Amino acid sequence: MMEQLLAEPPSKAVVEPLHRFVKTPSVIAYSEQVRVSLILPIYNEGMILLDNVRNLTKTLNRLGLVSEILLCDDNSNDGTRDAAELASSDRVFHLRFSERIGKGGTIKNALNAARGEIIVILDADIPVSPQELSGAISLMEDGHQFVIGVRRARPFTRTRRKILSIGFNTLTNILFRTKVPDHQCGFKLIQRGAADRLFPS
Repeated sequence: MMEQLLAEPPSKAVVEPLHRFVKTPSVIAYSEQVRVSLILPIYNEGMILLDNVRNLTKTLNRLGLVSEILLCDDNSNDGTRDAAELASSDRVFHLRFSERIGKGGTIKNALNAARGEIIVILDADIPVSPQELSGAISLMEDGHQFVIGVRRARPFTRTRRKILSIGFNTLTNILFRTKVPDHQCGFKLIQRGAADRLFPS
């Protein structure tokens, strides 16, 4: 995902005025500095979004994290907007773009808006357990700049899809000189400083 973001040009999409977080972040006052920002890139996730955000919020509260959740909507055309507005709170913000900019562009804009020292990029289906989220954040607090999740093996995954996935990850590792076994997993963490260097405003 990070490689995809690097390859994409900065977005020219305009965030609609209803998203006060982007327009006027000073109106949101916290007694503590935001420690963790969770970015959820969303597109037509209206059926699952509200329940997933509520469950994620409960998890963050149990972990005792001073956090924010950014619901970054790539101009969905289903009920996502309504679900995101229902999910919004003093710690959950809905950013909706006025045109399709793709997942990479959505995440890049969200990185510039996020205020946490640790940034979590998470797919809307929340592909991790509370324990996995807590463990990954602990790794970041130990000083790691990046943490990338890896999906567990699925016994019923089709052979063709598995072969294509292995081929893609092998090629990506060769091109970018990395050793990441699963570049497509929707669970990645990055330190604020590293994000600023990779994606300057």
